[in-house]
Amino acid sequence: MIVDKWWRHLLKTGTWRVVAITFIMVLSYCITGSLAVAGSIAIIDLVVKSTLYFAHEYAWAHTKIGREMVKKKGCVVWFTGLSGSGKTTLADRVAERLRKRLIPVARLDGDVARRTFSSDLGFSAEDRAENCKRATHVASYLKEDRIVLASFISPRRSMREYIRDLCGDDAYVFHLDCSVGECALRDPKGMYAKLEGGCFMGQPFTGCHKLAPYERPTTPEDCSMGLPDADFRINTGKTNLETCVDIVIGILEAEERI
Repeated sequence: MIVDKWWRHLLKTGTWRVVAITFIMVLSYCITGSLAVAGSIAIIDLVVKSTLYFAHEYAWAHTKIGREMVKKKGCVVWFTGLSGSGKTTLADRVAERLRKRLIPVARLDGDVARRTFSSDLGFSAEDRAENCKRATHVASYLKEDRIVLASFISPRRSMREYIRDLCGDDAYVFHLDCSVGECALRDPKGMYAKLEGGCFMGQPFTGCHKLAPYERPTTPEDCSMGLPDADFRINTGKTNLETCVDIVIGILEAEERI
């Protein structure tokens, strides 16, 4: 959210008064030919207009005419997908678009979580689940007054169900559908290139090792696959970034979240 500092308003007022008084003084001098008279007129103009402006602003600050309390409840937009599927890139671009519209946004990212509130966790199945739970709780607090954009692999169906259970109707889970092959071709972090036997630095790598599977999320379209644990699917392997952003923004607008 973009917020003006208090001194910005003071600076704008001050610079405008400098421009205005200079104009009045020059105009008065051109008419009267007297610098003293022009200066007097400019000072009188400054005092009178400043007093009237203050009174006017004070009066409007204490009236409710034309005011309406509008508060949109926030939500959690959770991006799940393989490493390299575009979660962070998409979430960052959506955040940029929303901030340009002065919509309050918070970002949660898996890599950042690992360096902060989950720095004590490893990469076992239990630790991965705990990392997702912690992130979900943080998101649930932040969503009260902003759009929370979270980008986590969250490979297990149980993790995504936890998000939906905790955040309820305020959660929107997007599955960024991108094949392992496509993610490996992108390899933005250079991790796929360093895999040995499906492991990265000795740790089972999600989607490439039997001990770290990525359970493909089901969406409402997958009626035959049981209850959905994702709301939407975006094929980031075939869809360009700006179109993906448009899809997410369009859904938030349709849901009246922005």
